[in-house]
Amino acid sequence: FRVLFWNTSLELWTGWGRHEVIGESLLDRFPHLRETSYQARLDLLLETRSPLIFSHQLHGAFFPHRNPEENQRIQHVTVAFYSPAPDETSLIFSVEDRTELSLRIQTARIKERDLQQALKEKDFLMRELNHRVKNNLNMILSFIELQRGTTDDPVFLHGLDDLDGRIRSFSALHEALYRSDRADRIPLDQYLRSVTEDLFATMRRPHCKSELRYELESIAVRSKEALYLGLITVEALTNAVKYGIGKRDQGVVTIRCGHTEGERGKRGLILSIADDGPGFPESRSPHTADSLGLRLIETLAEELGAQLRRYNNPGAVISLTFSSDIEWTEAVPPRETLPHPAPRG
Repeated sequence: FRVLFWNTSLELWTGWGRHEVIGESLLDRFPHLRETSYQARLDLLLETRSPLIFSHQLHGAFFPHRNPEENQRIQHVTVAFYSPAPDETSLIFSVEDRTELSLRIQTARIKERDLQQALKEKDFLMRELNHRVKNNLNMILSFIELQRGTTDDPVFLHGLDDLDGRIRSFSALHEALYRSDRADRIPLDQYLRSVTEDLFATMRRPHCKSELRYELESIAVRSKEALYLGLITVEALTNAVKYGIGKRDQGVVTIRCGHTEGERGKRGLILSIADDGPGFPESRSPHTADSLGLRLIETLAEELGAQLRRYNNPGAVISLTFSSDIEWTEAVPPRETLPHPAPRG
C-alpha cells in the first residue's frame, strides 16, 4: 500500500508534510505495521471488509506526534476498507484526537467517585443519627417503665400505655432506618410487626388468651408514610385491645396490609386493623370519635391523603386506603391484594 492522501490535520499531528508522505510505502513510513499482529488484523480487514479500531490503550503511538512529549495524547485510529474501482483496493486510516474527551471522562469519573464517597459518609452519619435517636427513645421508654411502677391508677397506667406505644413507633422507625439499605424506604411488613408485637404483649392482661395475627404483603414504602402508618396501627391496636378484647379472656386482633390496583394501573395501599369484639357502639364514647387515639388516626390519615373508614364486621374495623409509590421487597409481587373485611349491612 502507498499513501494516496494526507490531510492538514495529519500534517499538524505528525509534522510530516503531504509532499513528504504521498506516494511513499505505508510500511516504510510506519514500520510497526510489519509486525505479525498488525498484519493479521489488516489481512482480516481485507477479507471481511469490516472496519478495525486501534485503541489508545494498546496502540498509543500508531501515528506518532511531531512532539515526543505530546505522544501521551489520546488517539483513536479507525481503519476502513475502500474500493474506488473494481480493480482498486484502498484503506482509509482516520485518526481522532480524544485527549480532551478522555480528560473530561476521567474528571467525571473522579467526581462520581468523590460523590459516591460523600454519599457513603452521609449514609454512615444518617445511620449513626438514627441509632442514637433510637437509643434516646429507648431511654425514655425505660423512664416510662419506671414511672409505671410508682402507681396503681388505671387511668394513669392507660395513659402511659398510649405514650409507650407512640414512642415505640418512632423508635422502631429509626431502628428500621438504621438497618435498612435505603434511607428513603422501609419494609412495611417488618416495621408493623416491630411496632405492634411488644405493644400487644404489654397491653394483654395476664392469663388472657388473646392473639395478634398478621396478613401482610412484603412491600416497602417511604419512611414518612411508614411512620404515619405505624402510628395509626398503634392507635388502632390500642383501641382494639382496650375495647375489642376488653375484659374477655380471649380475642383476636388482625392487622392486614397490602396493595390495591387503582385507575390507570395506579397502585395504592390498604391497611386495616380488625378485632372480633362487640364492634363500634352507636353512641359516642371513648371508643368512637371522642377518643384522642381516633382523632390522631383521623389527622394522620388526612396527612396521607387516605380514605379512612370505621365500621363493624362484626367486630370493629379501622381501614384506610391511599395512593402510594410502593415497592415489593420480594422478587415476584403478588397478583392479588390480600382480602380485607368488607362492611356488613
